[in-house]
Amino acid sequence: MVTARLGAAKDAKERMSPAGDENCFTVFFIQREKEERWKLGSLEFTTPPESELAVRWVSALQFWISHHGVTRPKSLLVFINPAGGRKKAVEIYQGQVASLFALAGIHTHVIETSQANEAREYILHQDLYTFDG
Repeated sequence: MVTARLGAAKDAKERMSPAGDENCFTVFFIQREKEERWKLGSLEFTTPPESELAVRWVSALQFWISHHGVTRPKSLLVFINPAGGRKKAVEIYQGQVASLFALAGIHTHVIETSQANEAREYILHQDLYTFDG
């Protein structure tokens, strides 16, 4: 599970319907598809009007995610090799990965490398204690 949010998802990204839709919530999750590919999925749930069940479910799910996912990172250092991914690594990260990290509430510090061994040198000479991975 990635996160749970109040409101109905317009699509599988973080764009949610306008506030005030208090009787529904969306659960975002990762699912495996064919050929070892992973995809962001979502399920929308609707509760009876004025029951406050949606708010309670979202609170409970977010609590579970934060307290039972002790190995889940909260801060990541990300290196992007612009030559990777058939020279589309930056586009892939910005279009697919960054929004997933944001949806999951994971803070990222992104460095686009420009020369060989740049990531290695950064790791050897910087304080990395603020990052989980």
